[in-house]
Amino acid sequence: MKTLLHKWRGLQVAAAIAITTFAAHGAAQIKTLGGGPNQLSPARSGSANGDTLNVAKFNNPNAVAIDANGNLYIADRNNNKIRKVTRPGNSDSLTSTFASRLKAPVGVAVDASNRVYVVTYSDGRLRVFNSNGSLERTVSGLMKPTALTLDEAGNVYVTEFVGNVKQIAPDSTVTLIASGFVKPQGITLLRNGLLAVSETGNHAIYTVDPATGTTTLIAGHNGPGYNDGPGVGAQFNKPYGLAVAPNGSLVVADRANHRVRVINTNNVVSTLYGVARQQWVRPFVGWVDGDGGDNGIAAAHDPIGVTVATNGTVYITEIFWDLIRQASGTGLGVTNSSTTVTNGTNVTIVLDVPTFSPNSGYFPFGVTVTVTSTAPVFYTTDGTEPTTNSRQVALTGNVGTLRFSESLRDLTSLRLRAIGTNGASATVGGVRAGVNEFGIPRDIVAGSGATVVVPVVANLRASDRIQSFQYRVEVTPQNGAPPVLPFLRASSVSPNDFIQLVTVAPADQVAHFTVLPYTVGNVRGLVVTASGTNANVDFQNFATTAMLVVPIDPSAVEGHSYRIRVSDASATSDGYREEVPLTMGPARTISISSVPYLVGDTAPGGGYNAGEFGNGDLANNDANAVLFASVGLRRPFEFTDAFNAMDAFPPEPSAAGGDGVVEFADWQVVLNRSLRLDPNNWSRRWIDGGILQSDPVALAVAPSRAKSVAKAAGPGAILSAADVYNAPQGVCEVAVSVNVAPGYIVAGMAFRVVVEADGGAAPVSNVSFTPMLGNSAFQSVPGGSPNDIVCAWTMVPSPALSLQGENLLGRLRFNIPAHAVAGQRYTIRFIRPSGAADLQTAVSFDSVPGSAWVLSTPPQP
Repeated sequence: MKTLLHKWRGLQVAAAIAITTFAAHGAAQIKTLGGGPNQLSPARSGSANGDTLNVAKFNNPNAVAIDANGNLYIADRNNNKIRKVTRPGNSDSLTSTFASRLKAPVGVAVDASNRVYVVTYSDGRLRVFNSNGSLERTVSGLMKPTALTLDEAGNVYVTEFVGNVKQIAPDSTVTLIASGFVKPQGITLLRNGLLAVSETGNHAIYTVDPATGTTTLIAGHNGPGYNDGPGVGAQFNKPYGLAVAPNGSLVVADRANHRVRVINTNNVVSTLYGVARQQWVRPFVGWVDGDGGDNGIAAAHDPIGVTVATNGTVYITEIFWDLIRQASGTGLGVTNSSTTVTNGTNVTIVLDVPTFSPNSGYFPFGVTVTVTSTAPVFYTTDGTEPTTNSRQVALTGNVGTLRFSESLRDLTSLRLRAIGTNGASATVGGVRAGVNEFGIPRDIVAGSGATVVVPVVANLRASDRIQSFQYRVEVTPQNGAPPVLPFLRASSVSPNDFIQLVTVAPADQVAHFTVLPYTVGNVRGLVVTASGTNANVDFQNFATTAMLVVPIDPSAVEGHSYRIRVSDASATSDGYREEVPLTMGPARTISISSVPYLVGDTAPGGGYNAGEFGNGDLANNDANAVLFASVGLRRPFEFTDAFNAMDAFPPEPSAAGGDGVVEFADWQVVLNRSLRLDPNNWSRRWIDGGILQSDPVALAVAPSRAKSVAKAAGPGAILSAADVYNAPQGVCEVAVSVNVAPGYIVAGMAFRVVVEADGGAAPVSNVSFTPMLGNSAFQSVPGGSPNDIVCAWTMVPSPALSLQGENLLGRLRFNIPAHAVAGQRYTIRFIRPSGAADLQTAVSFDSVPGSAWVLSTPPQP
């Protein structure tokens, strides 16, 4: 919780607000430009002109438009005036009267020549003024008009409260375009030539084709309420004013929800600013400036008018406090574009935005996204703005693909932008789920006899959370395939997994769930339950609910397949009885196919199954992955293809599956090959009958160094840490030694050393290692926590060690907390030590832990 102090006209409003940094529109900043009570007058409404921020007052400002010079025009309904605001948002901004003696002006728009168009509710008229405020034209006979918009040809489109949309031609001819709306209150012209209309009676947004009158629902019509997401499931509550942003999005003044909303070009709804009534603070309820977004603090009260400047800044009228507001930094603008007409909605010519599919969901093992665009497309996967320095989609015939492999993010972090030589499109991105869904994110390919890992994910609407759940998952043979083996199960998920995932547990905690297998005929199934508050389940947005382990029968052959689906899912938001509505994702297919993978090639790590990891080459990131796995960090499940790919030792084709372990020797083989010091490598693949076959692959033209292969029986060396008595608070130093058995040589090694706090002692910090031998070959990296470190002496390109007998390797240092008390103990423990005499001879290790006793000696037995 953080207390933010908001200055409001010299008054202080304190609000305790929980801050969330990411918002769909780049953390828009909301501020008040004018109107409402001020230091000179406590009255909400009035008609004063002058200093916009400190003096000006309005009375039911219904609509707002902007001209080509950035001036605002306000339809000030109860003052019966059109007000003009110059230099809005600047300290020298002034408010004046542009036109007066109007009968309830409710709509205003401005064309490219700065003519001002006004509709008045009480007398049913359209008036057109020149830029100096002189009346040029009047059209009568409208039936309670509520809003208007313009097109490039000079046509005016008007909504009428009685349910009509009418066109007024430049010669003042009035034509009925569409009818049957229930209390329409907003209208604007979209970039595709269609009209958008807001309907307060049905809480919906429609498009209307002005040529045919065809009406199409794009968002809402789900009863009054508040829900972001795809338009089909979105909810509004009396939507009023509409405006088109330069990036093609539609801005909506959602009056009774007290929010300003945005519908992007994929018809997905999000919140620009506004909070629930329960979050309003006194004395000025519904009036707080600051951060916008889904979880921002900026509050609104009855917004009804909106317009958007060419830079994406949104201007809003709110009628409860009679305010003019500004939302800047919205991300709705477009650079390198040219404005051709300004009509209160700023129609802007830019490049068309790219389209892409899928555009929503969490894909922990990655997904291929198909992109369509007529211009070059650049993209990012971390939510940042794409530039020409970003990665580019390779397009052929206006269609291309990109690989999204972000195991800790969903597609809301994908951003795409078309950038040409003379302009750019708006930036588009993925969207949150429109419905709550449990399922398998995509199809899987498996080899005959392989064991594949399949995630079950949940994608939730932004407003929902889950604290308990249950579901079934079934694997059904297809095309004559045998049943999967009876070892179908779910694996645990931890932060140390090869693929790091978003889980259902709170951060740094573990959820508890039960998995029960069953068989019905040739169908294998699991019941997965996480029940009650003791399950420690609590997540929003998206998560991996389970990692399924599916063992394929070796008698399965290419062409066989399996259907895998989640069914009968249900969940609660409180771990007890508050049900969360869920839908089931589609059934997915596990196809049997022989997919090769390169030995040692596991980075980038997109998944555990053949075809999901690696990029077809060996490099530093592959060597790093094996090094970390050899000491127990980010280690793949040992039954997976990813683990098998790391198992590179011994380096000969006859060992198609390696030797079943991943340790120091495997790292050295992969490192050697990644540097092309050894050009020989192999690919592996499952073939029919569950046979793991190896095929030679040439990496380079450098000469091979292959020798006879041997693996020393162990242990060939013992790693040990000395005991330290009376260890002081502060820096503690521990000697680390290796004793090489007679007849063995150690030329390289790797281990992870952890300093464990025993008996309630506080954890140590600043763990480091200083080598005493082989400094030129030594490498160290932080381990999996602040109290451990990974140490390694490489043999590539040539070893710096040739150890025999007893050797002092170096000194481990760490800081014991100042509040540690006498008698407490820290244990120095080695994790998965291993080594080698050369690239063909591995040496197995054992280890002996040491202890550091704080200000004491060990107690007597």
